[in-house]
Amino acid sequence: KYLFAEALRKRGDAARAIVMYRHLADSLTGEQAELGVCVNRGMGLAALALGQTELALASLKEAQQAQPENISLLRDLAGAYMTSLLPRDASQMAEATLQLAPHDPANLIWFKNIMVELGETKRAKEALQRVIGLEPEQASHRLQMARLEVESGDVEAARAILDELRDMPIDGEGLQETAYLYLRLQDSQT
Repeated sequence: KYLFAEALRKRGDAARAIVMYRHLADSLTGEQAELGVCVNRGMGLAALALGQTELALASLKEAQQAQPENISLLRDLAGAYMTSLLPRDASQMAEATLQLAPHDPANLIWFKNIMVELGETKRAKEALQRVIGLEPEQASHRLQMARLEVESGDVEAARAILDELRDMPIDGEGLQETAYLYLRLQDSQT
C-alpha cells in the first residue's frame, strides 16, 4: 500500500495519495516506526502539492522528529516552511541541515539556494565559498559566486572571480554565463 501511495504522489495524484497515506498511518503499529516516517513524509509532500500547508507541516514535522538527523526530511521541512511563508522556520531547518553535513558540496549548494530565496546573501556566499574550497576545480561554483556578487552589487569581487575563470576549463553553458556576467558588469559601470 505504501508503494502504491508513493506512486500516486509521484504521478501527481496527491489527493488519492493522501487517502492512502492516512489509511496506512491508521493501521501502523509501534513496531513499524520506519514505515511511519516514510508515510508521514509522503503525506506531507502530497499535502504540500495540494497546498494543504497545515497537514504538510504537521506530517513532515512528525517524520522529522522521529529522525532528527535525516537531511532529506530537514530539506523537505525547510521547503514546506518556505511554501508556508515561514522564513524564520525555513532558515532554522536549513541551518540544521548545514550542521549535519557542513562538508557536503550538494548540501552546501542546497543551503546556498535556500539562503538566496530568503534574501540572506551573506550566508549564501559563505556556503558557496565553502563549496569552492571543497571543489576548487569546479568552474560552475565560481560562476555562481560571481552571479551572487553581481546581484549584490560587488562589481570588483565579481570581476576578480570572472578573471580567475579565464584559466579554468569551462563548458559552453559556462562560457555563455561568463559572457553574460561580464556584460552585466559593463552595464553596471555605465
